[in-house]
Amino acid sequence: MSITLTVAASDLMRCRFAVSPVWELQGALRTVLYPERHAVHLPWTRATTRHQDAVRTSVLAQLMPRRGYSPDFLSPPPLSPVATIADDLARVRATPPDQVAAELGRVADQFTEKPASLLALVDDPLHARDQLATALEHWWTHLLAPDWHRVRDTLEGDIAYRANRLAHGGFERLVADIHVGVRWEADTIVVDGLDDKRTLGGRGLLFVPSVFAWPSVAVVTDPYWQPTLVYPARGVGALWMRNTSATRKSIANLLGRTRAAILRELDEPLCTTALAARLGLSPSTASTHLTILREAGLTASHRVGHQVCHTLTTLGREFSN
Repeated sequence: MSITLTVAASDLMRCRFAVSPVWELQGALRTVLYPERHAVHLPWTRATTRHQDAVRTSVLAQLMPRRGYSPDFLSPPPLSPVATIADDLARVRATPPDQVAAELGRVADQFTEKPASLLALVDDPLHARDQLATALEHWWTHLLAPDWHRVRDTLEGDIAYRANRLAHGGFERLVADIHVGVRWEADTIVVDGLDDKRTLGGRGLLFVPSVFAWPSVAVVTDPYWQPTLVYPARGVGALWMRNTSATRKSIANLLGRTRAAILRELDEPLCTTALAARLGLSPSTASTHLTILREAGLTASHRVGHQVCHTLTTLGREFSN
């Protein structure tokens, strides 16, 4: 069983990457609701234990079943590659009432006995839309905002890696390692585990990395939105690692002075030649060290014109602090 997305030349021109704060927020809420499915986030789950009861009784909880459909209007695909939570919530609040009612009704249809509270939302989509947006805003502030910088760094590092894959191998190479259940076959993207056939129809495809999607992928093909593929970001395993000063010193000793210095300099993105000049290295020597750091998951690289530029991953940032 699989979903196939037929990709035309016009779609390739409209494929893009973006970070979605509100999608990550919903993933965070699901992690609190179903922690047994997200062992990789156990350190974060433990740190948010005080919120568990409130999340489970939230109006949002009934819209996030363990399996099945959740309303797409609560996580609209971002229009900008650097959308903020304010941007996302503004779009949620601008959702047409008929779409709100239709998607909430689809959730209700999954229940053998439909909860009265859910039917009340279906019956008053304007109120439901505003109530749900307010709930999302509340949980952003109390649940995810304190750790957003860590999550965002991981997502942006993943996008830099994917851009490099695209530049070096084209669209087929990009798709090849998005996820073990995603593959490129004869002008189509095939996603295992779902059952559907869609043509992108010139709308392109939006790739959204997610730390909370792990280990699954999600596909949005509803006509209201640009087709979207949400996939697990690289580096999730190191997301919640925290280093003491003693640990950082040990890591610096392990890496060596030059590589530790490279990590410190990459507090801002730098291209190979600029980094080499700062540290008094030849470009080839700097490139050798950067390759080792990249393979260790500490840095990410992407091409800008004729230059290769480098950034710290979340793990690399932890080591450099």
